[in-house]
Amino acid sequence: FGGKLVTFENVKVQSQQGAEQQQQQQHVFISQVVTEKEFLNRSDQLQQVMQSQGFISYCQKKIDASQTEFEKNVWSFLKVNFEDDSRGKYLELLGYRKDDLGKK
Repeated sequence: FGGKLVTFENVKVQSQQGAEQQQQQQHVFISQVVTEKEFLNRSDQLQQVMQSQGFISYCQKKIDASQTEFEKNVWSFLKVNFEDDSRGKYLELLGYRKDDLGKK
């Protein structure tokens, strides 16, 4: 609707005491919707990833584009969710080696 959001509402209002009929008030609200093109582009990209199930490559692209170590770690942990042997890879991300833990 050209950046407009239209919503409708029906409100039941009780009429005078003793009257059995209820009246309905109908309201129409028109709101201006501000859209951020960058946000919409990222949303579309994520929808495509979900449809193609390309989660690992998406996370890897985010890791490569990360500007901080924290952001890189977040995407690395998310990526592990979609990989084989996620338990072992979580341990590696936390600084442990799977082989060393077996010896203890």
